[in-house]
Amino acid sequence: YVIDATLAGLDEFQERDSGWALSRILNLIVNVNKCNPMHAGCWFEIPQWIKVKKAVINVHSYDNACFAWAVISALYPALRNVDRCGSYPYYATVLNLEGIEFPMTLRQISRFERLNDISVNVFTTWRKGRNDEIVPLQLTNDKDRHVNLLYLSDSRNNSNGGHFACIKNLSRLLGSQLNRSKNMKYICDRCLHYFHSREKLSAHSVDCGKMNDCVIVLPNDDDKWLFFRDHSRKERLPFVVYADLECVLEKEKIDNDNVKRYTYQHHRAFSVGYYLCSPYDEIGPGYRFRRGEDCVSWFVNELNVIAHCAKEILMTNVTMAELTLDETRNFWSATSCHICERPFKSEDGQRVRNHCHLTGRYRGPAHPRCNLNYRDSYVIPVFFHSLSGYDAHFIIKDIANSFEGRIDLLPLTKELYILFTKYVREGVNWGNCAKLRFVDSFKFLSTSLEKLASYLDKDKLKIMRSEFSELSESDFDLLTRKGVFPYEYVDGFDKLLVTELPPREDFYSSLTGETASESDYEHARNVWGCFRVRNLGEYSDLYLKTDVLLLADIFENFRDTCIDTYGLDPAHYYTLPGYTWDAMLKYTGVRFELLTDIDMVMFVERGIRGGLSQCPNRYARANNKYMRSHDSSQPSTYLMYFDVNNLYGWAMCEPLPYADFQWVDDAESLDVMSVKLDSAIGYILEVDLAYPHKFHDAHADLPFCPTRDKSPGKRCDKLLATLRDKSRYVLHYRNLQQCVRYGLCVTKIHRALRFAQFPWLRGYIELNTGFRARASNDFEKEMYKLMNNAVFGKTMENNLIAVELRRLEVRLYKPIYVGMCILEISKTRVYDFHYDYMVPLHRERCKIMYTDTDSLIYFLECDDAYEDMKRDIARFDTSEYPKDNKYRMPRVNKKIPGLMKDENDGAVMTEFVGLRSKMYALRVEEKSDTKKIKGIKRNVVARTITFDDYVCCLNDAIGQFRRQSCIRSTAHEVHTVSELKLALSPYDDKRYVVPDS
Repeated sequence: YVIDATLAGLDEFQERDSGWALSRILNLIVNVNKCNPMHAGCWFEIPQWIKVKKAVINVHSYDNACFAWAVISALYPALRNVDRCGSYPYYATVLNLEGIEFPMTLRQISRFERLNDISVNVFTTWRKGRNDEIVPLQLTNDKDRHVNLLYLSDSRNNSNGGHFACIKNLSRLLGSQLNRSKNMKYICDRCLHYFHSREKLSAHSVDCGKMNDCVIVLPNDDDKWLFFRDHSRKERLPFVVYADLECVLEKEKIDNDNVKRYTYQHHRAFSVGYYLCSPYDEIGPGYRFRRGEDCVSWFVNELNVIAHCAKEILMTNVTMAELTLDETRNFWSATSCHICERPFKSEDGQRVRNHCHLTGRYRGPAHPRCNLNYRDSYVIPVFFHSLSGYDAHFIIKDIANSFEGRIDLLPLTKELYILFTKYVREGVNWGNCAKLRFVDSFKFLSTSLEKLASYLDKDKLKIMRSEFSELSESDFDLLTRKGVFPYEYVDGFDKLLVTELPPREDFYSSLTGETASESDYEHARNVWGCFRVRNLGEYSDLYLKTDVLLLADIFENFRDTCIDTYGLDPAHYYTLPGYTWDAMLKYTGVRFELLTDIDMVMFVERGIRGGLSQCPNRYARANNKYMRSHDSSQPSTYLMYFDVNNLYGWAMCEPLPYADFQWVDDAESLDVMSVKLDSAIGYILEVDLAYPHKFHDAHADLPFCPTRDKSPGKRCDKLLATLRDKSRYVLHYRNLQQCVRYGLCVTKIHRALRFAQFPWLRGYIELNTGFRARASNDFEKEMYKLMNNAVFGKTMENNLIAVELRRLEVRLYKPIYVGMCILEISKTRVYDFHYDYMVPLHRERCKIMYTDTDSLIYFLECDDAYEDMKRDIARFDTSEYPKDNKYRMPRVNKKIPGLMKDENDGAVMTEFVGLRSKMYALRVEEKSDTKKIKGIKRNVVARTITFDDYVCCLNDAIGQFRRQSCIRSTAHEVHTVSELKLALSPYDDKRYVVPDS
């Protein structure tokens, strides 16, 4: 087939114009991708470390049916000669193998289970550090007939071939891996935690079977306290690289533009630029770039040189300068270590002088251990803005292969990485080698460079000014805003030689469906003229340079602000949540007790449900005296869009758990309703709840206690608010108190977990809120807002080790109970507003049209909704209302967390249509229509979908499709793709819609 295709290609060869013919082939490269899924067939000897445990039966067979023989040996155990086929019935006589092909692949196991009504769990070996361990590879729900198999890779060759054997005693196989005790262990074959009785294992399996499919690693008793430890991250990293690249978008042939999905552009890097931030003249600072097809390999070689030079500088050990008289006096009078900030004690040993090994500068007195651990970092961060989603694809192969050194990935998927690190060896020593860490600056500052640049005052652009020091003020101003570039016009390297700026229509982008605005195009013309650009290649060079320098200035200002405020350098970190988490630990000094009981972990995880989003009522039109189209003969009605100010920030200021986790012995007798909101002891409970029928109508818009369930005909769980009774429902005690107050009945308390709590996070939240209020520019205001919001996400994070997207191990070293409680407590604020304020005020004349986590859209029948707000002004933030508003609304309570804010800021909302969660539209007088559709790009929604489209979809019950363009990668080859997607759907899978309603 390869030969025929090649010859056909030669016959059809046409280049430039007619009359050309192929003379000879100078070079031919054939890429062959072999698909070889994991499979198992012939017998081979199992490793000695497994054999000595006498826990595995390895049937001696050579017919590629080792899977079948392993299953048979489990179902029909032999008394002797257990490794011989003759000791068992022939597999084909007792197993249904219709459609099963040997050697067996993992993908076929589910079919085998259905055919034979058997459940099969597969385990494998995994190298962890210096030891091999047993981990789950494929898990299923246990049936009456259940077998555990061990899959072993064939180490004799590099194929994906392997071998199945039967695990006859999981406890014996895993016992020493889990605990040195020789007592009988009852092991959960999902999370690989053990119990001392079969009853405890059975109770645990109820939760674990629903929630887990891999090994769960928990801290031990010696390592269960989490507090700030990374004191060396207070030091500013000396070397940081900021980089960007540009691509040509080569056109690809479109066979049929009517298909659902097609590719029409291939992205190829043509230019790379970087700026090195360094205090050392030997290797910087400065900007360099390369334009050409070899730009990526050039860039990688540059980084290799930088890494070696930086390592040489970092290995310098300058003797500490002699202390001044004041420094000596302060050294002996200091009462605490300048590193950990804990007091000096006699048992800590003699205090020592800590100094910078690069400069000899004396830093301060320290504990001996702190001094030893306060080491200089050999990491050199390389920041790209949008590394994960784009730039990484163009550099990852060269980074991995251009020079010696392993590469570590922190993956989201096989194609997308949070970051990756290249180890650069110096000589034969790998121990202290330099590390190039590629980081996405977008994960710190998650908005466009254009917007970030607009936040920054021009006097802060020090790097940009240093690189363009010769420019006049007017010319420099041209570079301080993000430029525009005709990406789709540049479909080949030859376009870079064009000597005139392309016309405005050539700045069209199919990704946005727009061309450059007149002001942006005029800006491009000014840049072209003022900088005497000779061709499009030179224009791209200037465009690239300004992007790189803007990124450098923006992130360096971010570093300066963070170091001044929190005393930690963000360049040490991977993401903003990781940074603000450490900043919070450092500021609060809180010590978390991590959960070491697997049942407590499962218990808390069952209470994590996210924010509720639903569309209880689907259409409403307002009619009131503030509308231009007011009909006085009809009832007065209002549409109001309320949003809770900083909902998670409010919840984070409440009492939160931190330590002393214990099961309550007599949970049934616990008087939950008497526990105060600010009690020093809090509870998470597992209860049965009855939802009395008499409350169903009153609670229909916002039922209590939403659950994660599958909608009819759907595969994935969604958060559904139903009026059903709840069984074994896990929730925070404040949520339970709330739903009981409004009519739900507790019929049984199964378990209760108690903990110590206090508002330990309040100080950090208020610190950032105060900094934001005093911020002198938009950049700092946005930064302090992000610092608060990102803390919550870090509490829900697990450390995941992924291999080909199959999870083998999850390490739970974060206080997930904090995130669970923040989520639950935040719900009480929204429910309180509705049931404690809106319902008593408006009764049955109050309808919720839509809700999404922290927002509520109401349809109200009342005389004047704005007068109601004025009367209860303490509940609302009205600071964004116009100064001379027609309601005479006072402008008060600015940014106070937990208060409700009118999202329309006094503008009159006239119409709402909602199709389902994340799919709605609303009309507001004197504003553009607001249209939301999850999964469809904003520009497509703005250009191709109208408010009336939503109404037609609702009334006609017919879905609508739209085509959109997006960037996709396959094996790190980047393309622009056009795809047809369902945009509007009349089917709401979170609510039951009564026919003809």
